[in-house]
Amino acid sequence: MSPRTRILFILLGGLVGLGAAIGAGLRPDTRPNLVLIVVDTLRADALSKSAGAAETPAFDALQADGIAFRQAFAHASLTVPSHAAIFSSRLPHQNGVRSNGQLVDTNLPLLAEHLADEGYSTAAAVSLATLWPNEQLRGLDRGFQHYDTGERMVARSFEVLPRVREALDAAQSKEGPFFLFAHFSDPHEPYCSYDETERTASLSLNDEELEVVSTSRATDWTKTIRFGPGTHHLHLRSDDDFKLRQFELTDARGDLQWELTEGELLEAGRSITIRVVNPRVVPVSATVRAWVNDVPSLAEIRARYVAEVEAVDRAVGELIAELKARGLYDQSLIVLTSDHGEGLGEHGIVGHAVQLYDEALHVPLVMKLPYSARPAHLARAAGTLVRHKDLAPTLLRELGVPRLDGATGRVIENTTPRILMAEAHPPEAPQTILAMRDSEYKLIYFAGDDRYELYYLPTDPLELDNVFLHQGHLRTQWQVDLHRLAAESRDAVADNFQADVASRIQALGY
Repeated sequence: MSPRTRILFILLGGLVGLGAAIGAGLRPDTRPNLVLIVVDTLRADALSKSAGAAETPAFDALQADGIAFRQAFAHASLTVPSHAAIFSSRLPHQNGVRSNGQLVDTNLPLLAEHLADEGYSTAAAVSLATLWPNEQLRGLDRGFQHYDTGERMVARSFEVLPRVREALDAAQSKEGPFFLFAHFSDPHEPYCSYDETERTASLSLNDEELEVVSTSRATDWTKTIRFGPGTHHLHLRSDDDFKLRQFELTDARGDLQWELTEGELLEAGRSITIRVVNPRVVPVSATVRAWVNDVPSLAEIRARYVAEVEAVDRAVGELIAELKARGLYDQSLIVLTSDHGEGLGEHGIVGHAVQLYDEALHVPLVMKLPYSARPAHLARAAGTLVRHKDLAPTLLRELGVPRLDGATGRVIENTTPRILMAEAHPPEAPQTILAMRDSEYKLIYFAGDDRYELYYLPTDPLELDNVFLHQGHLRTQWQVDLHRLAAESRDAVADNFQADVASRIQALGY
């Protein structure tokens, strides 16, 4: 072979090898990014266009580019169990996360970890202390290469947004697609006043006023105070009721001691006194951190809820604008949902953890596919009942990623009628409360009272007319299943149903 022929042969061989290498996986990874936006405590009807509803141009624009699933529901009315259901595609009793503060089983497959294993970079910014991991790798942070908790127990959207941008920077710092989880806690209680309502409390040390703090706006504040030797009294006084939700006093050596001598944590009142003792013979500087909020009326709560929805809409709008500015919007699968809703006086309840009525379970769900595609297979499911555990299987399929191990949800386009199961457990709920729901009926079981409520939803969507006495026989199997699950939860036999119950649940699509 001549030198010229040999060189040509080598070049051709190199090109063939390069082509084979590209075919084997060196081509750019064009899989879509995933951006999951969870707005804590956002009711489905908060995005309605009824009179008095919030103005939400960012949410509206995202819906216009995507698909809004009008009958989406959570499996829990509590932050951590609901997120665990989203990330694992398993019900709370199946994944073992029934209440806030629980550790997450290290063997439980989670969405972020699964995507990281599949080559995605993963980053998150959260806004609520309940999503802070209790132990490394024992929380929902597992699988996130960047997980920003912030410092405030409840951070407002304008405070979270810069951290979301930093998480996006971290996600983009590596080659390939990314998963960004952005968590906003507006409109979570305690509701912050964005209107002209302003309530304050006076903070004083030994009857000398140090500062006037807001109880209606700034719910979390920090101040450095110098304490001389001996006993001191910190006072918080207001003309209006307020609650002290948290108090921390930290000094460098841990010498200072404190106790509440007037008022109680989480109890409404107008005066709080904290005795601080400095046993040293020299002054000690300490960082005082307090979380206080006023006690708004129901009318104020409803108005503030609307204002907070509008505030988080602005934040989401800025995040969407950021994605567009970086050229990421079109190539990303963007999902907007909530972990649960909120009671605003319905059924005599303000809040979420203690109930399973639809105002606490019915959540928004918007899915914007890459390049704003509106495939018929998803669009035709827009009006069917969809559950949080169906999210992971659907998203992974759209991303071209293998299914999550142990997932019990199914892809959304499978419109075979679904049954929702939801759970609330002590200590947040006063008793174990379980619910099952389809497109017609909603059954709620109060285990501690051993009683049922049944609602026929087509004519009673607000769940006001309990028809269990006359129509309970139409859902007898549900009663059996909820009773058995309550017994297992109470006795802590296992995190899952017994095998026979589990197989029937899988067959029925609970």
